[in-house]
Amino acid sequence: MTNVETQIVSQNAYKVPYLGYDGIFYLNTESNSSMKDPRNPKRIVIEKMDNFSFYKDTEGKTPIARNCRYAYLGAVPDSKFYPEYKTAIWDLFELKKDESKDPACNQFKYLSFQAPEGEPIHSHFRYGDEKSSFQTMINMSNDAEDKAKFNPWWPTYCGGGKTSCGKDE
Repeated sequence: MTNVETQIVSQNAYKVPYLGYDGIFYLNTESNSSMKDPRNPKRIVIEKMDNFSFYKDTEGKTPIARNCRYAYLGAVPDSKFYPEYKTAIWDLFELKKDESKDPACNQFKYLSFQAPEGEPIHSHFRYGDEKSSFQTMINMSNDAEDKAKFNPWWPTYCGGGKTSCGKDE
């Protein structure tokens, strides 16, 4: 499974239904690095923190993987920004074993989200396949800056049906 210790409680664990992970999240059109990075799905649809679908387009017409079922495993601090920023917490999800699932879900075996927060409200998202791990995804915050590779990887997603939620910092 994972070698990341889950000892932090998500800031939204008891305040927001489904930890804030319910609805449609769009890649932030005001973030050049998010929009240009080919790793980032343009649209993520989440149903009650359990069923996730990923799309190449904002309209949801071109799926990457649909109806992927996940187990919530807990939360961990960001390797670079926590505890300076108390909201720098990643919620971890692992793809459930299910023979009937879309095989494309395997590229999203591990998910890490920072719960929606801030003004305007936004979240961050990373994923990995079976060759990855939660530790690898969390440690990406420490990657050396490389604009050509879009590192460190910080895709920004907007909540509440919005497609824009602030420029890159």
